[in-house]
Amino acid sequence: MNIKPLSDRVVVKLVEAEEKTKTGILLTAAAQEKPQVAEVVAVGDGTVIAVDWTPESGNSVVLQHDNGMMTIYRNLSAAIATKGHRVSASEVIGYSSMEDQADKMFEFEMWMGGKPLNPQSYILF
Repeated sequence: MNIKPLSDRVVVKLVEAEEKTKTGILLTAAAQEKPQVAEVVAVGDGTVIAVDWTPESGNSVVLQHDNGMMTIYRNLSAAIATKGHRVSASEVIGYSSMEDQADKMFEFEMWMGGKPLNPQSYILF
């Protein structure tokens, strides 16, 4: 299975932060600094087999794909996928935020037959 970029993204898509609210504006630590939030999307069609939180991995989502491959998305600031839900490629399954996860980066893993795969071997740029 090769993963083709989904328009301008592969696994995450940067979300433009709202600068206004209903009753005011958002202010960040630096005048030109915007909150960095990204949508985390499913790389292919599959079923959500686990949604979990641990101190080591934060919020995590695990997808089982039709071809037997499993993808794992770790250190999400929020997981919106639900166990048992069928997802489509490019469907948002969670969010990653640099503000929430200052010490942890978003992780993406691919597994097949109980063995880890190198995602860089499957993502076509």
